[in-house]
Amino acid sequence: MENLLHWVLDVALKEDDYPIRKDNAPQNSAVMQQIPVNLLGKEKPVRWGIKNKQFLAAIDNKYLERVLGLA
Repeated sequence: MENLLHWVLDVALKEDDYPIRKDNAPQNSAVMQQIPVNLLGKEKPVRWGIKNKQFLAAIDNKYLERVLGLA
């Protein structure tokens, strides 16, 4: 059974498309992919989905700074 976090990782970050299968790489990759999902999920003033917030952070440096806690 897939939970909501796994669904978000599949849809927003296309986690299942990564060909990482050796040693500790899958676990390390999973942790590194969960960090932006958690940061974007905590960003409440913008009430969009994770994928849209990811796009907004890519085009707007002020929003990116706010998501990262730098502003």
